[in-house]
Amino acid sequence: MPRPRFLKLKAAKQAAILDAARTEFSAHGYRGSSQNRIIEAAGVSKGAMYYYFDDKEDLYITVIRREFAGLGEVMTVGEIDTVEQFWPELEDMFTRSTAYFARSPETIALARSVARSVGTYGPPPGFQAMIDEIWAVTEKLVLRGQEVGAVRCDLPTSLIVGVMMKIGEAMDYWFAEHWTELDPAELPALNHKLIDIFKRVADPKC
Repeated sequence: MPRPRFLKLKAAKQAAILDAARTEFSAHGYRGSSQNRIIEAAGVSKGAMYYYFDDKEDLYITVIRREFAGLGEVMTVGEIDTVEQFWPELEDMFTRSTAYFARSPETIALARSVARSVGTYGPPPGFQAMIDEIWAVTEKLVLRGQEVGAVRCDLPTSLIVGVMMKIGEAMDYWFAEHWTELDPAELPALNHKLIDIFKRVADPKC
């Protein structure tokens, strides 16, 4: 979390620092980025930067949280009362999420940096809160799917959620690495096939 001194800065100054960091992390990823380049681009002193953030990881997580602040609103579904509604609602959510990540080249690059960091090194400690949030959303969807008969209930819910999370992580990594190769016109069909993977895993056995 940013230190109180950063939060007391004027909004324009906060934005200048985070924009500089966003550009650096987008271009070089987390591990290849340079704190010194960010400091220079932001027009602040090295001492000031350490008054604002604990370290590079703290700054990176702040940038990621700002970039994907609206994702929680995207990862919602409408009222689900029947098994027939469940998977179409999830497919709509999946399509909205894809569009959210693809809204700019820098957003895609930041998503790629996250996917690479998590896939190769595991999530940094500061990512745990975000992972917990995604887990909570996934768990809520699984529980609702079980209630309407769309998701199996012959296994522990935590195991089903864990499997879904790992499938989603693999998909996120693939999208991040191959986004520039994809034809936008083919995305709806691809999303439909990916949802089918979840359906097969969740095939109800109640």
